Amino acid sequence: MGDAAGPPLVTPAAQLGGLSCATDATPNATLSSIPFQIDTGGNFGGQPASDFVGGDYGQPSCPDQFLVEMDLSASNSTGNAVFLTGEWSVLTPGAPCGYTTTITIWGYDGSNWTRFDQLVTRGQAEPPIDGGAFCHQVVTSREIQTTLGGTWIPAGTFATARMAVVASDCGEKLPVDIVAEE
Repeated sequence: MGDAAGPPLVTPAAQLGGLSCATDATPNATLSSIPFQIDTGGNFGGQPASDFVGGDYGQPSCPDQFLVEMDLSASNSTGNAVFLTGEWSVLTPGAPCGYTTTITIWGYDGSNWTRFDQLVTRGQAEPPIDGGAFCHQVVTSREIQTTLGGTWIPAGTFATARMAVVASDCGEKLPVDIVAEE
């Protein structure tokens, strides 16, 4: 059930990560504690059932993207950098491996929203692990130049952050897996 593709993408790739996701959209999930993981492909322990939407996510202000808002001023985040990653659901089959993601992160400094980073990834097939196929996420472009597979937000940079993720395969939306760690 978690590997089922959602509806076709309707947003041109150039419009993914538009500022309206930060300024106008209603988050699909609002979180006040870090670490967390949301996987829309399965109902994992501690995850609200409302996050189990598979590939059926998006809204007019943030089309084709699952949007998470994080309170970075919360007590367990104060003074700690936060590392954000997003990709296709852990329940997505390891083969074939033609998956892509666009991950956009914005920060709010108390006055303005700014786009902090945007990563575009693709799947790369890896040798089988324990007899199964493995599809590894490889960053193909990003705004902040680093070799990391996600984005670090240094402590004290923003009070709030938003992260929008879309995963797809052949133009069909896939369930996403979003992780934040301190």
